[in-house]
Amino acid sequence: MTILVTTVTGSVWVVNLPYPMIRWPVAKTAPILLLPSFISMDRNYRGTVNYVEQADQLINKATSQADIEYGADKVKEHKSI
Repeated sequence: MTILVTTVTGSVWVVNLPYPMIRWPVAKTAPILLLPSFISMDRNYRGTVNYVEQADQLINKATSQADIEYGADKVKEHKSI
């Protein structure tokens, strides 16, 4: 049973590697195997959108110079992610 679970988990891990030569055939035949990658991308995208919205609010609706500087720092920090 352990060998079966390990084999299935390893196969899903290999399929989700970011190599087009692996992902394209899988995406055409069994896209459900790519679900872990899609979930991860969605979570990262939503987090980035939240950070950018927060930085935008700090810059555009700032009440002091400190808010503007903090917002600029947040934008730089999350653009690099």
